[in-house]
Amino acid sequence: MKPALLVIDLQKKFFEIDDVHSESLKLAIDYINEAILIFRKKGFPIISIQHKNENGGLIPGNSEFEVHESVKLEPHDLRIVKTYGNSFIKN
Repeated sequence: MKPALLVIDLQKKFFEIDDVHSESLKLAIDYINEAILIFRKKGFPIISIQHKNENGGLIPGNSEFEVHESVKLEPHDLRIVKTYGNSFIKN
């Protein structure tokens, strides 16, 4: 079995909740980007999972839905859209 890196809910909208959330996410991005580099070097997949919530403004095509620009994803990385808050329960 090959490992994969899951990059979950690093959408621009979540950086706008408040200063505490924004700062916490910005600090985490440094570690996430390092993990992305390691996974790329080893040829392991990187999967971006984005939350869709029409009531909350998280709609594909909306700028708030997009992953924050400081995350070093590439166009060929797999992207999954989820409609449930937790990535590990339900579909």
